[in-house]
Amino acid sequence: MIGRIVIPDREKKLTYSSVSIDGIQQDTFLSYTIKQVFTNTTGKNTDITYFFPNEPQFCTYDSLFIVDGKEIKPQLRVKEEAKKEFDEAKEAGHHAMLGEDIGNGLSSFQLGNLPAGKTAEIHLKVSFLADLNENGYFYKFPLTHKYQKGSVTNDYSDKPETFHFATTIKTQKEIQDVKVSVQGNKNLNDPHNATFVTNEAPTKDAIIIEAQIKDEDKNVAVSSDGYIAVTTYPFFEGSIESNSEFYFVVDCSGSMAGKRIENAVKCMRLFIQSLPVGCRFAILKFGSQFQTVLEPCDYTDENVARAMKLLDTIKADMGGTDILSPLQHVSELKAKEGFVKQIFFLTDGEVHNPDMICATAQKNRSGNRIFSIGLGSGADPGLIKGMARKSGGNYSIIGDDDNMNEKVIEMLSSAISPALKDITIQSESTQTEMWPSPCPPLFAKNPQSFIAKSNFTDNILISGSLINEQIDIVIPVSRLDDNHGLRQLFSRYIIDDYESQLLIKEDEEIKKKCIDLSLSSGVLCKYTSYIGVDYQSHEERQFAARPMISCFGGMPKDGGGGFRGMRMMCCARAAPMMAFDSLSSNVPRSACKKKKSVPREDCDDACEAITMKQSNSQEDQINSQKVDGSWTDFSGVDKDLEAKYGHVVASTVAAVAFIRKTYKDRLSEFSLVIKKALAFLKKQDKDVDWNSIINKFI
Repeated sequence: MIGRIVIPDREKKLTYSSVSIDGIQQDTFLSYTIKQVFTNTTGKNTDITYFFPNEPQFCTYDSLFIVDGKEIKPQLRVKEEAKKEFDEAKEAGHHAMLGEDIGNGLSSFQLGNLPAGKTAEIHLKVSFLADLNENGYFYKFPLTHKYQKGSVTNDYSDKPETFHFATTIKTQKEIQDVKVSVQGNKNLNDPHNATFVTNEAPTKDAIIIEAQIKDEDKNVAVSSDGYIAVTTYPFFEGSIESNSEFYFVVDCSGSMAGKRIENAVKCMRLFIQSLPVGCRFAILKFGSQFQTVLEPCDYTDENVARAMKLLDTIKADMGGTDILSPLQHVSELKAKEGFVKQIFFLTDGEVHNPDMICATAQKNRSGNRIFSIGLGSGADPGLIKGMARKSGGNYSIIGDDDNMNEKVIEMLSSAISPALKDITIQSESTQTEMWPSPCPPLFAKNPQSFIAKSNFTDNILISGSLINEQIDIVIPVSRLDDNHGLRQLFSRYIIDDYESQLLIKEDEEIKKKCIDLSLSSGVLCKYTSYIGVDYQSHEERQFAARPMISCFGGMPKDGGGGFRGMRMMCCARAAPMMAFDSLSSNVPRSACKKKKSVPREDCDDACEAITMKQSNSQEDQINSQKVDGSWTDFSGVDKDLEAKYGHVVASTVAAVAFIRKTYKDRLSEFSLVIKKALAFLKKQDKDVDWNSIINKFI
């Protein structure tokens, strides 16, 4: 969102005079206006280019530029038309500017010549949706032009001389508190309105704001511009059993050698031990090619033991890093009837085709939810984040020296939540378009956003099936004045869908829809450009070289009425997907060609040759938990408990007590292990307070 001006002389730069950021937050919808001022203090005239990151979750629109007092409001044109108009204007001596998507997550505006001592002002509007969790609504507002890796850092070296940030927060739900990561003036005016203002430049490169909500029901919807944005964090209970089919896909390329592959294997062991009862799972590994280590199978003690043996065969010996081929393979596999597919990718590398990988993740999002884990400093943050976000999953980037257990268990906890399938969204109003389409499964205690083209309605109804039960979620809708960017945000998401489809397969009809939507909404796409001309101006033509992207050292590659007469929204597709069954026929890229899967006989032979390591220590006994959550044997069994409930129950109590006592500062890592154990104990006697019994032995 925040950009920077670059000049041809890399030894010098313009003075960053000021930035002013003002916004509103209506529940989870956010709209900000950004004004940046740069002053040419280099002592000479210079051509200037404005670069800014173009991350898909943000929509940037309605730009205005004032260069040396010349005010230009650029308009969108088809890319070829814009370039022609730009060249003709420059040839005639007019001040002109050109803005376009230049790839690798960047957009640029060529702003022309800025005389010495003069200023350039950039005005942008940005809209986006906040994230949602059990505490409330939160978001990160980046303050730097550099690509953000997901965590806030202290690298805010490119500070302006004057800084201003202000936001107004309005919510349907009752605000408990507002937490901000920087110092400033915070006011909670009443239970539904708050403000925050700061005029001091932060030391960190982003501002994080969290509106903590008292209501247990955090689901909200906002209506503006003839659209409704719905954000859900549903609470519905499911059994300890899961209807998920898990695929664990691990990078075994050469760069994973050493600690990274060791950590990856440890991570996989923890995943498998923590899986829920009733699920299915599979293991694949990849490098220059991919191989199925363990075919999809039921979560049984026998299959878990087999998987643990097979994990000993995992080595970093498979050459390069081709993520696309295993992703395509797993995405095309059909989950067992009644199961939801969930994919965990563990990788450390950068790839040459991140856009294609993310497009494939998006194309298959209705049936494939991806959780991506980046291992080490070499992992491409754009790829790791993109795979997860485009498929409705989650991601984590883990350093070589980080303790990964807590992070991966948090991701697995998210993945094993019960899932609503066959989602429909209904309202009292007529609607024609929807994003995303088709509707993905809805997971308990996992955020999911939808935007529908629909007039205001008091409530939205989301319905879905959980096993054999129908679940209905009623969400109230609040009003927001028009012209705050919700229409543009919807368009941004649809354009992103179109562009992903076109990456996989060229289609002139889809391309035309993409261009038409871009032009009508004012949201930039890959096939359009901004053009702005000051026809009153006449200037000498400048021939300074256009700045190279390499000057960015930090950039990567990359209420009433009831529900009678409601209409189904998921039937209307905003961005109809093309037929993908002939995917490879029109994609001339040898690098993306699917590799043949390696036979798994070698894995079978290796598996048979491995002998399980035996250990009687309690630490090792933790790993012997059965899939039903029990331990058949564990040291330190209480004899009275054994006499009353049997050896298995007593062993399970001893195991949980040992974990809670030994790892009291790391219990989150064992949360799923303990959850399964308590579910097992509850099945043995539902009237017993098993936690109290366990606590006696701690």
